[in-house]
Amino acid sequence: MLFRSRQSMLVVATSLLVIAVGVFGLDSRFLPAASEEDGFQSQLFAVALGFEEGDLFERIAANWLLLVHLLRGLAVLPFLLVESALGSVGLLAFVMLVLIRLITIPYASSKSLLVFLPLAMPLVLSGRSVLVSAGVAYIALYLLSDRGRPWMLWLGALWVNLSSASVLMALLLLLFAKPRVPAAERQRVQRAVVLLVLAVSLVISAVDKLGGFQAGDVGYESLAGDSESLLVTVLSRATLIVSFAEGQVLRALVYSILALFLAIRLATLPLGPGTRGTRRLLLCCVPGVLLEGLGVVGLVFPLVWMVAGFSPTARSATPARTARSASRARWARGPIPGPKPPSAIQGPAR
Repeated sequence: MLFRSRQSMLVVATSLLVIAVGVFGLDSRFLPAASEEDGFQSQLFAVALGFEEGDLFERIAANWLLLVHLLRGLAVLPFLLVESALGSVGLLAFVMLVLIRLITIPYASSKSLLVFLPLAMPLVLSGRSVLVSAGVAYIALYLLSDRGRPWMLWLGALWVNLSSASVLMALLLLLFAKPRVPAAERQRVQRAVVLLVLAVSLVISAVDKLGGFQAGDVGYESLAGDSESLLVTVLSRATLIVSFAEGQVLRALVYSILALFLAIRLATLPLGPGTRGTRRLLLCCVPGVLLEGLGVVGLVFPLVWMVAGFSPTARSATPARTARSASRARWARGPIPGPKPPSAIQGPAR
C-alpha cells in the first residue's frame, strides 16, 4: 500500500496542497524581500559580518546581544540553505517535515482534521514566526504529553529563542508546567541546562530592550503618548497594539482572534485537577499577548489543539503503545503457572 494509514494520507495530501499554493499562488520565502528588511535580518547581517571579518568572538565579547543573534542565525541556517539549494518547493517541504510530529500526535488522539490547520502557517506567516510557534508547541508536548521526547525540548528551545516573548513563555512552561511523565535524572539535567540557557538569553535581550525603551530608540517608541512609565511604554509596544497602530489590519485581526480565544478559554475552563495542566499551559502563553515580539504566534498550536479536542495532558492509548505496555506487564509478572497435572492434585497412587 502507498499509504500505511489514513493519517499518512492526510499529512501527505495537506503538505502537497500547501506546497502547491505556496509555490504557484504566493511568493513564498523564508525571509522578507530585501526591500522589506526587518530587524531580524539586521541581526543575521551583523552575525554574517562578524564571520566575514573574522572578529565575531571579539564582537560578542563587546556586546553579548550578538551571542543571542548568533544562536538565532544557527536556528534558521538549515532553512536558508534548503531554500538556496532547492527553492520554494524544497523550503516548504522542509517546513512540513519539521511540523509533522505536531500534527500526527494530536491527530492520533483527537481524529479531528482541525489539527492540520497549522500546516497552512507558512502561507501567511514568515518562516521565523512558524518556527517560534512550533518551538512553543514542541516544549509543551515534551512537558505535558506522555509521547514527549528529549529532542523536542532541545529543538523547541532553539526555535523559541528567535523571539524574546516566546523565550519567556518557554521559561514559564519549564518552571510551572508539571511534566506528564516523571523525568529520569538525565532528563532533569537536560531541562535544567535548557532553562539556564534560555534565562541567560532572556536577560541579555531584556537589558537591551529596556535600554531601547528608556532612550526611545527607533522601534521602541511609546504608543501611550507622553507616558513616563517604563511599564506602560513596554505594554504599549505589544504586538497586537503595534499591528493596529501601523495599520496592519489582517495581522491585527488574526492576533485579536487568538488573544480573544485565549481569554475565553481561560474564563470557561472548568476548575479541577483534570484541567490543571491545560490551564497552566494557557497561563504561560499570556505574556505572548502582552509583550512585543512573536509571542502571539506561540498560541497557535495550543489553541488549535483545544478546538480540535486534543489535550497534551491526556494519556495516549494507541494500540501499539497499549500492546507494548501489556507485554511489559506480562514480563514483570513472570510466567503464568499452568494447571497442575491430576497426579499432583490427587496425591501419589496407593
